[in-house]
Amino acid sequence: MTRCGKGGPVLSDLDGDIGETLACWDGKHAASLKACLRRNRNDAELPAALLQRIGSDAAITADGASWLLKAGIEDGLTLSEKQTGSLVALLPSLHSKDTILHICQIVRHLTLTSDQAKATVQWLEEQLTHERPFLRAWSLDALVAVAVHYPNYQDRATAALERAKQDPAASVRARVRNLPGI
Repeated sequence: MTRCGKGGPVLSDLDGDIGETLACWDGKHAASLKACLRRNRNDAELPAALLQRIGSDAAITADGASWLLKAGIEDGLTLSEKQTGSLVALLPSLHSKDTILHICQIVRHLTLTSDQAKATVQWLEEQLTHERPFLRAWSLDALVAVAVHYPNYQDRATAALERAKQDPAASVRARVRNLPGI
């Protein structure tokens, strides 16, 4: 396998391609991530390969893998119930703000079981008080999305929406205005 642009990645090996892409990624520019996703979009093992990396202690690896998962899901990639369960099981161990943001942004696209919804809501409620405004805004967005499908969380989502209306960050207040009522 080649390293960081010297001859290009080995395209036939999904795990190697993702590993190479993430090892060479600068943490900012998405061109290499987009190219990796294009190459591997139709590989049935893509979600599992990304989920293995999202829990990485190396923030750049987790950030890149979560970016790829988010972009794939926004492009129609779906997770099986088992894969969704694996993602939900990772939530408490996520530490990078970018990884947390990416996961909050895809919650609305996930099909959660009742147990997965419960665990996701607990995790999202922890993010509602994060020091980073975008994480507060997107965790609120995700909480509302879960509450739409699970009415037993509507009171919690409504209370979070009311608190967010008073958030000092304009980005959080703007997100509240753009969320549908529950």
